[in-house]
Amino acid sequence: MIAKVTRGASGRGLIRYLLGPGKANEHTDQRVITAGLVLGGEALAGANLSAQEIADLGAALDETNDAYGTNPMGGHLYHLSLSLPPGDRLLIDEEWERISQVVMESLGFEGKGTQPAAWVAIGHGMSAQGNQHIHIAASLVRIDASLVDIWRDRMTLSRACAALENAY
Repeated sequence: MIAKVTRGASGRGLIRYLLGPGKANEHTDQRVITAGLVLGGEALAGANLSAQEIADLGAALDETNDAYGTNPMGGHLYHLSLSLPPGDRLLIDEEWERISQVVMESLGFEGKGTQPAAWVAIGHGMSAQGNQHIHIAASLVRIDASLVDIWRDRMTLSRACAALENAY
């Protein structure tokens, strides 16, 4: 499993992109796989979202940063792509859901006695390169205005991905 991280400042824009057609109509089968506690857990999973629900989901990712004016350097939005190499067996949404939960708990967005932060996992099916992947969009600002500590996140992701490869 390969993890790629980027940062940004607009949950609204990212969600609109992830649930839209993509830059060259490459997004197919876009759907919410799961969401963190702040966004209602699995309530959004598999639903066909209206344009208003997509806008609301993006706004929910921006909500704590907007409310507290935190604006961390690099942006308050954490965008994580998890992909499988071409040729690996395809995972079903329930497996991606569990993988998303494990990764987000490993990174400290939920669990471990901390206040949660908003996040959502979105599936896209196969990429143009023939690999299955999901995207996780998350706010680095928790519901209590504290920040998720992403120091050494790539090391944490590397360990989590290795463990998940063995498990799946």
